Amino acid sequence: IDDGPPEWAEIQAGPLQAGAAEALLDLPVGLPLAAYTGRSGFFGASSPDGRDSHYTVNFIPSTGVQTRVPIKVIWMQAGDQHAAVVKIDLGYAFDGLVNAFEVALTEATGVDMHSRVFLLTSHSHASYGDFSQAHFLYLGHDRYNREVFERIVTQVTEVTLEAQAAAEPAAIGVGIDPDFDPDDAIFRARRSEHYGLVDAYGVEVADGYK
Repeated sequence: IDDGPPEWAEIQAGPLQAGAAEALLDLPVGLPLAAYTGRSGFFGASSPDGRDSHYTVNFIPSTGVQTRVPIKVIWMQAGDQHAAVVKIDLGYAFDGLVNAFEVALTEATGVDMHSRVFLLTSHSHASYGDFSQAHFLYLGHDRYNREVFERIVTQVTEVTLEAQAAAEPAAIGVGIDPDFDPDDAIFRARRSEHYGLVDAYGVEVADGYK
């Protein structure tokens, strides 16, 4: 039976406010690094100095920190609508993390944050792993570790609350630089196996394709 289109709740309008905050992700040395299967023992990898770590199952444990992983959050609200944009330099996102952020922020703010948290990652190949329960990614980040997962959730929640507290009148703008990266130094189609394919706009993938 078709009851027609759903009835959407009325949205209360209001001026946009936004706040930002950032911190460095604090996780221990010894965690496996993600998005690089060459660190897995299944492919013959071994620790360069023989160390072991209870944070790893079949991956090489990390041996130090060169650069801490940043957490950056933008909090936005307008009327009765709220949103949090979370950026972490991880190898990939995990929907379980997003769900946990939503629950934690709903409890901490008293605002319903379900479907209002957006997690962005940089696809780093040198960042922390074992925060994801996605089994098909175990070869990319080792086995899931609940402690690591919960520490990320706690720290992101704290940074988000700081961003909320810093909210002030704001405006949103969008800009595009068509001449960005003219020498293909930052990103391009780097796998020649893709050359000759055609994208959704009818453009053929070739050297220098973005």
